[in-house]
Amino acid sequence: MQSEAQNDAAEVARPRRRSKLAVISLVLAVVIPAVVLYWLFSGAQWVVGVPPEAIAILPIAALVVAAVATIQVVRRRRRVHGLWFAIPALIISAFLCLPIYVAYSFHPQGKRFFASGHHLDEVTAALGGYLRHHDFHLPPADHWCDDILPYMDAEWNKVRPLDKLFVDPQAPNQRSGFAMNAALSGAAYKQIPDAAKTILLFEAYGDWNQSGGPELVRAGALGTVWVLPASGNPRAVRLDQLSEYIWQPRAGAATSPPGDSGAAGPSP
Repeated sequence: MQSEAQNDAAEVARPRRRSKLAVISLVLAVVIPAVVLYWLFSGAQWVVGVPPEAIAILPIAALVVAAVATIQVVRRRRRVHGLWFAIPALIISAFLCLPIYVAYSFHPQGKRFFASGHHLDEVTAALGGYLRHHDFHLPPADHWCDDILPYMDAEWNKVRPLDKLFVDPQAPNQRSGFAMNAALSGAAYKQIPDAAKTILLFEAYGDWNQSGGPELVRAGALGTVWVLPASGNPRAVRLDQLSEYIWQPRAGAATSPPGDSGAAGPSP
């Protein structure tokens, strides 16, 4: 009995250390929702090869880490402290992270929205491969899908047949839910000015090898349209922001091919 009392006294006298896991959980609880929401609403480019499901499950990871950190601090409260980090992390994860995952998993429209961006990313990678094999000239708009299809990465993508990657999950009845800006048909890619604001591909009404202009634009979830500017970074744009983009480019400055920043196509 005396030995146990001495051990308890020594345990209490020992200075407690801050739980590193609790600190990490709070950082994740703040950073992960911010990153996912940024991808969702800003139209930032997707990570090539990473399925949307992996991105959507990140908030659940934050919730799990916060729960483990809270349990650790409570069970080892004589040796560690950090409830001021763990409990806010758990609350933030429960009220911010979890709804994001639930909205993605159980709301069909939201799930298709994420998948559409992923498909456009794969089309972007194939277009980058085509450009590197054709002296950086864009394909003719009347058969652009046929031309870039051979450059789909068959080893990386498990979807078969590969032309299913042209299907926009928000318009599953169309063989291709994306159209090419007809004004860029056969254009010298490196001579396109204002690359970040010039529309190259976009979600559209139509079908395979569809091309045209803003009259074909089809809005998806949240009143947004997935577009590929000539800079090569797919993004979701609200309909009221489309007027800020260019459909009829002027000859001028050079740019780098799609797929070079975040969406690399097959090597030559």
